[in-house]
Amino acid sequence: MSGTAAVTARVAGVRVGRARAALVGAAVLSVAVLVLELPLGELLRQRQDLASAGSQLAAVQAADKHLAADVASLKRPATVAAIAHQDYGLVQKGQRAYVVLPTAGSPSALAGSGTIPTADLVPSSVSPYGSADSSGSSAPARPTAGLWRRVLDRLEFWRSAF
Repeated sequence: MSGTAAVTARVAGVRVGRARAALVGAAVLSVAVLVLELPLGELLRQRQDLASAGSQLAAVQAADKHLAADVASLKRPATVAAIAHQDYGLVQKGQRAYVVLPTAGSPSALAGSGTIPTADLVPSSVSPYGSADSSGSSAPARPTAGLWRRVLDRLEFWRSAF
Protein backbone atom coordinates (compact mmCIF):
# COMPACT_ATOMS: atom_id res chain seq x y z
CA MET A 1 0.00 0.00 0.00
CA SER A 2 2.78 2.28 0.42
CA GLY A 3 3.48 2.15 -3.27
CA THR A 4 -0.11 2.88 -4.11
CA ALA A 5 -0.27 5.64 -1.54
CA ALA A 6 2.83 7.21 -3.00
CA VAL A 7 1.38 7.13 -6.48
CA THR A 8 -1.88 8.57 -5.23
CA ALA A 9 -0.04 11.35 -3.41
CA ARG A 10 1.98 12.07 -6.47
CA VAL A 11 -1.10 12.20 -8.72
CA ALA A 12 -2.75 14.53 -6.19
CA GLY A 13 0.35 16.74 -6.21
CA VAL A 14 0.29 16.89 -10.00
CA ARG A 15 -3.39 17.80 -9.93
CA VAL A 16 -2.75 20.61 -7.41
CA GLY A 17 0.12 21.88 -9.54
CA ARG A 18 -2.04 21.86 -12.64
CA ALA A 19 -4.84 23.61 -10.77
CA ARG A 20 -2.40 26.31 -9.60
CA ALA A 21 -1.04 26.71 -13.11
CA ALA A 22 -4.57 27.01 -14.50
CA LEU A 23 -5.44 29.58 -11.81
CA VAL A 24 -2.33 31.66 -12.54
CA GLY A 25 -2.98 31.39 -16.28
CA ALA A 26 -6.57 32.50 -15.86
CA ALA A 27 -5.46 35.46 -13.72
CA VAL A 28 -2.85 36.50 -16.29
CA LEU A 29 -5.40 36.12 -19.09
CA SER A 30 -7.94 38.22 -17.16
CA VAL A 31 -5.43 41.01 -16.56
CA ALA A 32 -4.41 40.94 -20.23
CA VAL A 33 -8.04 41.20 -21.35
CA LEU A 34 -8.66 44.10 -18.98
CA VAL A 35 -5.56 45.99 -20.13
CA LEU A 36 -6.10 45.37 -23.81
CA GLU A 37 -9.86 45.69 -24.01
CA LEU A 38 -10.60 48.49 -21.56
CA PRO A 39 -9.12 51.80 -22.80
CA LEU A 40 -8.00 53.16 -19.44
CA GLY A 41 -5.96 55.92 -21.06
CA GLU A 42 -8.98 56.99 -23.07
CA LEU A 43 -11.15 57.06 -19.96
CA LEU A 44 -8.61 59.24 -18.13
CA ARG A 45 -8.33 61.62 -21.10
CA GLN A 46 -12.12 61.91 -21.34
CA ARG A 47 -12.26 62.68 -17.62
CA GLN A 48 -9.72 65.46 -18.10
CA ASP A 49 -11.66 66.79 -21.11
CA LEU A 50 -14.84 66.81 -19.05
CA ALA A 51 -13.16 68.84 -16.29
CA SER A 52 -11.82 71.28 -18.90
CA ALA A 53 -15.25 71.64 -20.51
CA GLY A 54 -16.76 72.30 -17.07
CA SER A 55 -14.35 75.15 -16.41
CA GLN A 56 -15.03 76.60 -19.87
CA LEU A 57 -18.75 76.39 -19.20
CA ALA A 58 -18.33 78.31 -15.95
CA ALA A 59 -16.36 81.03 -17.77
CA VAL A 60 -18.98 81.31 -20.51
CA GLN A 61 -21.79 81.47 -17.96
CA ALA A 62 -19.99 84.30 -16.12
CA ALA A 63 -19.55 86.17 -19.41
CA ASP A 64 -23.22 85.56 -20.20
CA LYS A 65 -24.27 87.10 -16.88
CA HIS A 66 -22.05 90.11 -17.57
CA LEU A 67 -23.54 90.55 -21.05
CA ALA A 68 -27.07 90.19 -19.68
CA ALA A 69 -26.31 93.01 -17.24
CA ASP A 70 -25.00 95.11 -20.15
CA VAL A 71 -28.18 94.44 -22.14
CA ALA A 72 -30.32 95.42 -19.16
CA SER A 73 -28.38 98.65 -18.72
CA LEU A 74 -28.61 99.47 -22.45
CA LYS A 75 -32.40 99.24 -22.24
CA ARG A 76 -32.36 102.37 -20.06
CA PRO A 77 -32.53 105.64 -22.02
CA ALA A 78 -30.15 107.36 -19.60
CA THR A 79 -27.40 104.83 -20.34
CA VAL A 80 -27.88 105.16 -24.09
CA ALA A 81 -27.79 108.97 -23.83
CA ALA A 82 -24.59 108.85 -21.74
CA ILE A 83 -22.86 106.56 -24.25
CA ALA A 84 -24.00 108.71 -27.18
CA HIS A 85 -22.64 111.81 -25.46
CA GLN A 86 -19.33 110.31 -24.31
CA ASP A 87 -18.44 108.22 -27.36
CA TYR A 88 -19.99 110.19 -30.21
CA GLY A 89 -20.30 113.72 -28.84
CA LEU A 90 -24.07 113.75 -29.38
CA VAL A 91 -26.29 116.05 -27.34
CA GLN A 92 -29.97 116.01 -26.57
CA LYS A 93 -32.48 117.98 -28.58
CA GLY A 94 -32.28 121.67 -27.81
CA GLN A 95 -28.68 121.48 -26.54
CA ARG A 96 -25.57 122.69 -28.35
CA ALA A 97 -22.14 121.11 -28.01
CA TYR A 98 -18.96 123.21 -27.94
CA VAL A 99 -15.35 122.16 -27.84
CA VAL A 100 -13.05 124.87 -26.59
CA LEU A 101 -9.43 124.41 -27.56
CA PRO A 102 -6.56 125.56 -25.37
CA THR A 103 -4.42 128.46 -26.46
CA ALA A 104 -1.89 127.90 -29.23
CA GLY A 105 1.12 127.40 -26.90
CA SER A 106 -0.31 124.79 -24.53
CA PRO A 107 -0.36 121.06 -25.30
CA SER A 108 -3.74 119.42 -25.62
CA ALA A 109 -4.77 115.84 -25.02
CA LEU A 110 -7.72 116.28 -27.36
CA ALA A 111 -5.95 117.80 -30.34
CA GLY A 112 -5.16 115.19 -32.94
CA SER A 113 -6.79 112.37 -30.99
CA GLY A 114 -9.30 111.80 -33.76
CA THR A 115 -12.27 111.62 -31.40
CA ILE A 116 -13.57 115.12 -32.12
CA PRO A 117 -14.68 116.01 -35.65
CA THR A 118 -12.68 118.93 -37.00
CA ALA A 119 -15.91 120.78 -37.87
CA ASP A 120 -16.69 120.95 -34.13
CA LEU A 121 -13.38 122.50 -33.10
CA VAL A 122 -13.62 126.13 -32.09
CA PRO A 123 -10.55 128.16 -31.08
CA SER A 124 -10.72 129.61 -27.56
CA SER A 125 -10.45 133.13 -28.97
CA VAL A 126 -13.79 132.80 -30.78
CA SER A 127 -17.01 133.37 -28.86
CA PRO A 128 -19.60 130.62 -29.28
CA TYR A 129 -22.24 133.33 -29.67
CA GLY A 130 -20.60 134.90 -32.72
CA SER A 131 -19.33 138.42 -33.01
CA ALA A 132 -21.31 141.58 -33.39
CA ASP A 133 -21.11 142.97 -36.88
CA SER A 134 -21.93 146.47 -38.09
CA SER A 135 -25.68 145.79 -38.00
CA GLY A 136 -25.46 144.98 -34.29
CA SER A 137 -26.81 141.40 -34.59
CA SER A 138 -25.10 138.63 -32.67
CA ALA A 139 -25.64 135.53 -34.86
CA PRO A 140 -23.46 132.45 -34.66
CA ALA A 141 -21.06 131.93 -37.55
CA ARG A 142 -22.38 129.55 -40.21
CA PRO A 143 -20.29 126.50 -41.10
CA THR A 144 -18.91 126.45 -44.62
CA ALA A 145 -19.56 122.72 -45.23
CA GLY A 146 -22.90 121.46 -46.48
CA LEU A 147 -25.44 119.64 -44.35
CA TRP A 148 -24.50 116.12 -45.46
CA ARG A 149 -20.76 116.78 -45.03
CA ARG A 150 -21.39 117.94 -41.45
CA VAL A 151 -23.56 114.88 -40.75
CA LEU A 152 -20.87 112.56 -42.13
CA ASP A 153 -18.18 114.37 -40.13
CA ARG A 154 -20.14 113.78 -36.93
CA LEU A 155 -20.53 110.07 -37.58
CA GLU A 156 -17.04 108.69 -36.96
CA PHE A 157 -17.72 105.24 -38.33
CA TRP A 158 -18.55 106.63 -41.79
CA ARG A 159 -15.08 108.15 -42.19
CA SER A 160 -13.52 104.82 -43.13
CA ALA A 161 -16.12 104.30 -45.88
CA PHE A 162 -15.42 107.59 -47.68
